[in-house]
Amino acid sequence: MRLISAVFLALSLVACATDQPAKSTASLGHDAQFHIPAWAPPERPIEALQRITSRFQDDTLFMQAQISVNEHRLLMVGLDPLGNRLFTIVWNADGITLSRQGWLPESVDPTIIVASIVFCYWPSHVIRSAINGQSLDLDEGPEQRRLIRGGETVLQVSYETDRRHAWNERIDLLNVSFGFRLTIDSREIE
Repeated sequence: MRLISAVFLALSLVACATDQPAKSTASLGHDAQFHIPAWAPPERPIEALQRITSRFQDDTLFMQAQISVNEHRLLMVGLDPLGNRLFTIVWNADGITLSRQGWLPESVDPTIIVASIVFCYWPSHVIRSAINGQSLDLDEGPEQRRLIRGGETVLQVSYETDRRHAWNERIDLLNVSFGFRLTIDSREIE
């Protein structure tokens, strides 16, 4: 819980950048591990801008992101509300790497960010592979996707209209286990 709060609280800070490799498994809840799959080309290239609002307890924090996905890699640049770079995440055949600003705490886990992107935007067979071997289930319909353990929702994403349009609409990601909500407004750019 503190980890997720620290991630988004830290997104408003800027300083010197350092690079670090990331692990391949993210904790998305109590006993809910998400294994980041090996890089595979997406269904189609994506270039998108995002406005992200994070709510945790009484705190509301804002950031912007630019995401580029092609056959070689996912690149995400996180910016504070003034447009200053906070971090850069690269996910490719070599794994996940985070380039962070010096003020960004070590507790910021790029694997959780990539796992959240995969959960929201990637096809369901990728998510099923990422949770394989655990007592987690994926429940989904056109407007919602849920990760469930023992009948209880661990993670849920709601789409404004339909998952097929997720890169061009508002989605809400609720992490019940950690108690935070992300609202992500995405628009593809050409």
